[in-house]
Amino acid sequence: MIEFQQLTRTYGDFTAVHPLTLTVDRGEVFGFLGPNGAGKTTTIRMMMGILVPSGGRALISGLDCHERRAVEMLAEFGLTEAVDEFAVNYSMGMKKKLGLACALVHDPEVLILDEPINGLDPRAARDVQDRLRLAAAAGKTIFMSTHLLDMAEKVCTRVGIIHKGDLVATGTMDELRARTHQNASLEEVFLAVTDEEAALATAPR
Repeated sequence: MIEFQQLTRTYGDFTAVHPLTLTVDRGEVFGFLGPNGAGKTTTIRMMMGILVPSGGRALISGLDCHERRAVEMLAEFGLTEAVDEFAVNYSMGMKKKLGLACALVHDPEVLILDEPINGLDPRAARDVQDRLRLAAAAGKTIFMSTHLLDMAEKVCTRVGIIHKGDLVATGTMDELRARTHQNASLEEVFLAVTDEEAALATAPR
């Protein structure tokens, strides 16, 4: 349902997202984790068609937002003249049109969520988590970025950890624990794979 094919984003000499290759299957709740500035939001904006990739592409249900159907949708919302422009340069009105076009261009079988329970009280957060589980059980595919590792561990069937634009770990909890120790929490795995000093100390010389 979701596929990254060498998805990349650069800003001049700075690479915000290094080439990402990833697939997320129907019915998965995929947690996209990473420290601040790791590239999570940039990746989601490319998935949504709001930001143009510098290389590669993101496919949602087999559709690339920057292919023909996306252009047709932009034309329907009066954005033809801005189809090759970066969304960051759009006026507020154009951004609202683009958001609506992006929401309609994909089949809602895929849900892309950026920090879905930030700011919610515990009861509301639990309700959202329950609804995500039910949606996945019904065959929906959910791609979710979050800083809340406990929630990701409870809800996600698989997670990916991005660090400085690189996807440094991907897998189920059991697969990720194999990188640390058998009873490791997601927090412990996260800290281990994003610990640059530890990585340098254990790197082959």
